[in-house]
Amino acid sequence: MTFPSSGNVRELEALAPAFIEWYGRHQFSADIEEVLESLTHFFRYYPEFDGSRTITALEPAEVIAKLTTLMTHALLDGVMATYSLMRLLGFLRDSGRWSGSQESFQTVHGILEDILHSEVQVVIRHRPITDHATTGTAE
Repeated sequence: MTFPSSGNVRELEALAPAFIEWYGRHQFSADIEEVLESLTHFFRYYPEFDGSRTITALEPAEVIAKLTTLMTHALLDGVMATYSLMRLLGFLRDSGRWSGSQESFQTVHGILEDILHSEVQVVIRHRPITDHATTGTAE
């Protein structure tokens, strides 16, 4: 069980002014308020163990685990978190604030890209209702 992390949220709040400024210079589709809300929700439950962790060095396995949980329980929240994390990664890279390894960055970026570029298809099969179902008579 992962307990809520106020440290992660405080770290996000510290990055927020620079992130908002960076975000505003780009033409992204989602409102910054929604992105920050999604990131806050994600990082509230992103693992924080001994205080040496930072949200500027995301661990691929932990990102996958958290996004899987989100998408399993609330698909739209998971999709929004994926979008928001992709924007945060861009900011961390562009601002030089990414503190993890290059390999971790590329892995997390690849995970997020794969999710964002995959198509979610819902197939609803419609079968015509037979006469006997509506009239009560056998065919």
